[in-house]
Amino acid sequence: MLDAIHITRRLGLRYIWIDAVCIIQDSAEDWIIESSKMAHIYKNSLLTIAAAAAPSGDDGGCFRTRVRKQIRPIDSGLGFEDKSSRYIFADRRATGDGARPACPIDERAWILQEQILSPRMLSYSHTELFWDCITHSASETFPDGIPGFYDSGMKTKDLRTLKAILSQAQEEGRDKDEVYSLWRSVVEMYSSRKMTKEADKLTALLGVAQEVASVLDDRLVAGLWHRVIWKDMLWSVRNPRTSYRPTDFSAPTWSWASVNAEISYELRGYDSDADLVKLVDIVSVEATTTSSASQTVLGEMVVSGALFPLSSFGPHQRGPGSRLSGVNSSSTRFIEDVELPEDPGKIVCLLVAASSAVIYALALAPLDELEEPYPSYERIGLVTLKGSPKRFGGSSWPELLRGWHEEEAIETIVID
Repeated sequence: MLDAIHITRRLGLRYIWIDAVCIIQDSAEDWIIESSKMAHIYKNSLLTIAAAAAPSGDDGGCFRTRVRKQIRPIDSGLGFEDKSSRYIFADRRATGDGARPACPIDERAWILQEQILSPRMLSYSHTELFWDCITHSASETFPDGIPGFYDSGMKTKDLRTLKAILSQAQEEGRDKDEVYSLWRSVVEMYSSRKMTKEADKLTALLGVAQEVASVLDDRLVAGLWHRVIWKDMLWSVRNPRTSYRPTDFSAPTWSWASVNAEISYELRGYDSDADLVKLVDIVSVEATTTSSASQTVLGEMVVSGALFPLSSFGPHQRGPGSRLSGVNSSSTRFIEDVELPEDPGKIVCLLVAASSAVIYALALAPLDELEEPYPSYERIGLVTLKGSPKRFGGSSWPELLRGWHEEEAIETIVID
């Protein structure tokens, strides 16, 4: 904290906002009020100071003892004819230096919205200073911008793009499909981070969600956007063997927030969002949040679509398959949300979307409840299978959907 105050004074600034000081830490009431203002605070700040190498907010601070010659050119002592100095530069492309390494701040869920909403971030790492803003990322090694090849996962670029959109720096008429896609990237990054309190699972993204909602003119329902919720449902967990349901927080099973796991929106093969054809109708969807200490998001989705037994998609086996764990055969892949028992019972698949070569479905298990007015299910995973409309006896998806409606083969169900 003292380091941050010192930096603020050296920058010639008068005010600093520190959450540990400005929010009453042991007051749940004050926390609810102040956490709702975070989007406004970060978005309207001049810059955010990050102690990137500190294990926690109370440990380590910003400043580190470092060897300057590791990041600065070395005077060889052999001058040129005009007596100017001759310097030796390290090959940063070979050493990997100059790009900000993964730091403790990249492991904390609450920090992500600071990284997205702050117009500028000044990060103090073990070795050098790093700068991130709307236009580029830089370091002491690369003051004119860190080369793009360091960002192999494109995470830095995604964050900069979303930062620019939320700051209204881009022109009007922006592609909303791009914003929805960027949100899914945010969910992937967010889900891989650690959180001290499970009850904060959705609250820690509230600031970003509020800003994205104003751009999309859409509403967030338990972490999924209402207008494209059929696409947002196509999440999967990267490792079902380590995934588990939260104990101090709960959400509808169709929401990625219902599991503590690293989430993936990666589609199978070479599919992209633009390739998907919608195969399900969302009749209604609602979610409400309780205000208890053990937070609960109550939600219900009523959908109409085609249901098929998982067994009808051909033989499959339990166990790891390719990169993901779950039921897997050459054409069918079942990725569990949490690892299921040996005999999970009857599983049905709700067809949600399809591309020219892959079909995407939710794996559902029936609930032991009265089927009024519709039968109820809970989501237990995502199923993808290779195939085209011909797999179901049709020449196109619109033709198949028309036929299923005429034959009254479309069912209306509730997913809790």
